[in-house]
Amino acid sequence: QVGSLVRFSKFLQENDAKRTAAERKAAEEIKARLQKEMEIRELTRMQEGLRADLEDAKDEVERNLRYERYLSTVLEAPDSSYGEIHDLLNRHKTLRVTNEDLRTRDAALNDDADATRARLHSYTKRMTDE
Repeated sequence: QVGSLVRFSKFLQENDAKRTAAERKAAEEIKARLQKEMEIRELTRMQEGLRADLEDAKDEVERNLRYERYLSTVLEAPDSSYGEIHDLLNRHKTLRVTNEDLRTRDAALNDDADATRARLHSYTKRMTDE
């Protein structure tokens, strides 16, 4: 009888140890699963962002292709004096820079003209007051 109680007690202890180990393993597996689910959500968000970036890049490529086709038709025009697209782009850049320079000079000259008008007005007013 004592032997069977000892065996039963030992059986219960082993069973308890197995249960504790199983609970610990289950908790670790739950933690690992939650970690993986979090990683999946983060990777999904990254994937969606990359897909959006890809769509943006495709749209930009399409816009650039339309622009390239337009430039090619300009170059193919009978009165075109440009040999290649980069010649045309360089001409555009030169014209843009020149235009910016002219606008800057125009603004400076307008400021000078305004200042001169103000001095003339002041001078005229002073002469009529005397």
